[in-house]
Amino acid sequence: MLFLSSRRFSAATGPMGLRLVCALAMTAAGASAAPGTPPAESLRQTVKEIGESVTRGGSSRAIVELGKAVRHGDRDLRVEAGYHLGRAYAFEGKDAEAMAAWAKALAEAPRRGYLWSLLKVAMAELHHRKGEDEQALQCYDDVLEDRSGGPVSFTAAVGSGDVRMKRKEYDRAVKAYEWAESYARTAYPPLKETGDLGKKLAEARRLREIGKSGLDEVLFREAEQLRAGQRWREAREKYEELTVRFRDGAHVPPSTWAIGECLAGEGRLDDAITHWKQFIRLDEKGPWRGQAFVSLGDLLLEEKLDLAAAKTAYTRAYDLYTGDARTVAGWPAAAYSIHQRQGVLAYVAGDKKATLEWFERAARNSPPSSYEVVAGYVPSAIERLMDRLRRGGEPTPPEARRGDPRVVVMQVVADLHAEAEDYAKSRRLHERVLQSKELRPGREQRAWSTYQLGRMHYWTFEFEPAIRRFLEVADAYAGVPWADEALVRAGVVHFTNLRKPEEAIRFYDRVLREYPASNQAPRAAFFLGVAYRTLRQYDKALAVYDRLMKTWPKSEFAETARAWELPEIRDKMEAEKP
Repeated sequence: MLFLSSRRFSAATGPMGLRLVCALAMTAAGASAAPGTPPAESLRQTVKEIGESVTRGGSSRAIVELGKAVRHGDRDLRVEAGYHLGRAYAFEGKDAEAMAAWAKALAEAPRRGYLWSLLKVAMAELHHRKGEDEQALQCYDDVLEDRSGGPVSFTAAVGSGDVRMKRKEYDRAVKAYEWAESYARTAYPPLKETGDLGKKLAEARRLREIGKSGLDEVLFREAEQLRAGQRWREAREKYEELTVRFRDGAHVPPSTWAIGECLAGEGRLDDAITHWKQFIRLDEKGPWRGQAFVSLGDLLLEEKLDLAAAKTAYTRAYDLYTGDARTVAGWPAAAYSIHQRQGVLAYVAGDKKATLEWFERAARNSPPSSYEVVAGYVPSAIERLMDRLRRGGEPTPPEARRGDPRVVVMQVVADLHAEAEDYAKSRRLHERVLQSKELRPGREQRAWSTYQLGRMHYWTFEFEPAIRRFLEVADAYAGVPWADEALVRAGVVHFTNLRKPEEAIRFYDRVLREYPASNQAPRAAFFLGVAYRTLRQYDKALAVYDRLMKTWPKSEFAETARAWELPEIRDKMEAEKP
């Protein structure tokens, strides 16, 4: 019978159909498909190839051919052929026939095996497409309960998440997508193709959060994150959406203020000024009106370099704070900025006494710290700045305060922001010093902004950019008073953060060669010895420490080397003797 049918199959389906018919015929006759190869194995490969041809327009032909294979004597072959036959029916839109083929194959498939899981997922996807969500979830859950289907379990988890999203069961959708994400990451080998799983998971989390906190809260949080990442246009659009959809919501005043921040970030300074002035007229007593005055003052001071106009804006913010509006909830959050900016102006004007008075008031309104103090007291950033000023220290060195007076103002303000740990503002100002075509910074001023940018990269754990800035100071601005310290810092980053002591040695050695009389030389010598000791180059470490104690005998580094490093090195050398 099979031989009689072979011509019709080959004419209808081409070489692949002929291969299937021949393989079936040889199996029926007891012949082997190839020397040493069991007929079922040869046929199974042919079934797989026919199944893969379904999406290439071969579904009708595959139905005919696979219809024969599902009656083969080998159970595993019947199951696999049944899976591909169902796919062919589904591709033709014959859902009932597809489900019947899969159900028949499922009845024979080893439970919890790979083919069983594959059939369950195929049935689930068809149920889902037909809107039969309960049946789809049951099939997906059957696969996920055992999780022995390998990558098929990943598909089941994503499918389950899709159905949950449709049913607005966002919490369960998140769990399903998270499991899929975890599987893709931890599977061996890891799954490289995960489709749009990341987007699905983000959307499920977002909708879950909306259900818990409300859309206005989620929009505000998203906008704040975008603004923190300096994605100004996207953040502004989120804030604008919030102010339109929730006109009377609690997040509208801070969002309206933040729109001006975003406009300034986009470089639309005049639009930002106009926006804040309009906002100030509309919000008569709220704390965000005071914050708008502060932001307006910042723009006038830092972008327009108009000290008089900035002082007017800051003063109006302070007048609001001390007036009746102070009783409105939310003002304490704005009070820090109001007092701190007044201190900045006093510092720029050279009035140290007024500077400290304003900063003390700001300190009493410091925002909550991002860390928890377990024991003792940790001073805030502005308290540390005040202590430095009281001891006669200056954030900006005198060498950088000579030159273009506009640059002096920008760097002084930038350094005060850095000391107060407002790195975004400080970084923006120092970058402007280096990039602006309007300003004419001197060599020392350029070197200082470069150095400060390196320090801020370091403080924010951006180690590679920090090293590049420190090296730029040492190479392009050799001889400036902080070039030696830039080299030491580059060495510290390599040794401590990047775990590269051999690289750190190069920078410490440069300090000793190029700046032997600087106050950074004993520090560099000590760190050089530590690096050699770490590399177990004990003779070199001893030589460096000998130089340290002879050249700088009263330095704290010489004392530390004498008390701790030398005994440790001698102990290690003794322990490593053959």
